[in-house]
Amino acid sequence: MKVPQSLTKILVKKIGASTALLTFLFTLLYPTAKVFSNPLIPDALTPDPFQEDRLNETIHQSKTAGNLSIWDSQVYGEKAAMMTEWERRLDEQITQQIENDFHKDAYVDNPGYKDYLRKQLEIAKQKEVENWESEASMLILTNRNKYMNYMTGKLLSEEKEDTKKAQQQAEEYTKPNSKQW
Repeated sequence: MKVPQSLTKILVKKIGASTALLTFLFTLLYPTAKVFSNPLIPDALTPDPFQEDRLNETIHQSKTAGNLSIWDSQVYGEKAAMMTEWERRLDEQITQQIENDFHKDAYVDNPGYKDYLRKQLEIAKQKEVENWESEASMLILTNRNKYMNYMTGKLLSEEKEDTKKAQQQAEEYTKPNSKQW
């Protein structure tokens, strides 16, 4: 049986139109073909390690402070100086990384990308700062407790010596052959 050519043309047009309509509706109503960009992950920061030896040197030198407030001001002052220096170097690293990234990709003039990159690096910096601060605080608190124990022991031994001297003087004054009588 032969199908007339005009009927074939009509069927082809209707099938083509139906297919186009269904494809259009499918993509409109069910958008699975989303375009996702790859996440932009900056290079990892490589901060300088915590300089335990430098802080230990200040702690050792502060043992002659004489009281806890002087010890605290010396040790915490050194910690603040070290932290400022360390953060400055980390900020330089962040700036350098942003400059390097801008010279090697297509986002050179995109301020949104620059802000995103800076924010990601600042988040990474905060984590590094927390780690640094934790290490420094643990070292300081451990040595502060040692210093307090040392000072307490020193005060107790001085008090014992003073008590012993006072007892000896009292015994001398209470002796019957004492020159004071």
